[in-house]
Amino acid sequence: MNPLIPSDRDWPEDSSDENGNYLSHCSSCGLTFIGHKRRYICRKCQREHDAWWAAMSPEERERKKAENERATQEMFKKLFKTLDKDEQV
Repeated sequence: MNPLIPSDRDWPEDSSDENGNYLSHCSSCGLTFIGHKRRYICRKCQREHDAWWAAMSPEERERKKAENERATQEMFKKLFKTLDKDEQV
């Protein structure tokens, strides 16, 4: 990939921002894109995710939100348990 050639993964609307021209790696597909330094997903993957989310029923969305919330809580429990053990050393 040549960062000088625009890609469907880039976020051109970010280019006017002070921090809008960073070369990043998408956390979904792993490919490189240009956008704001805090973006973690390329435009193509974001659009695919948006289409996937829009196709869900409201019930499916609520189930997915609850599933994500449980997974996040578990991740933080493990993280803080690890941090507590490190502090006791």
